[in-house]
Amino acid sequence: MTDLRLGVANNLAFQFVLATMDDEGQWQLLESPTRHPSERGLQQLETLWQRLKGDQNIDANLQRIDLSYSR
Repeated sequence: MTDLRLGVANNLAFQFVLATMDDEGQWQLLESPTRHPSERGLQQLETLWQRLKGDQNIDANLQRIDLSYSR
């Protein structure tokens, strides 16, 4: 399970392991969920900061988009 509330696309904040698959292919819930280890780089930090400051040319996936409209 992934919790995206505090993350950005392709760089999720939290991932949890809630169950494992047994030898018969059945899911077995864990006694207590565990956080899946992950490494989050800082490469998107500058782009995220620019979006937070209001740069409308950066979408929710932190990709630059062209907002020019030609008529």
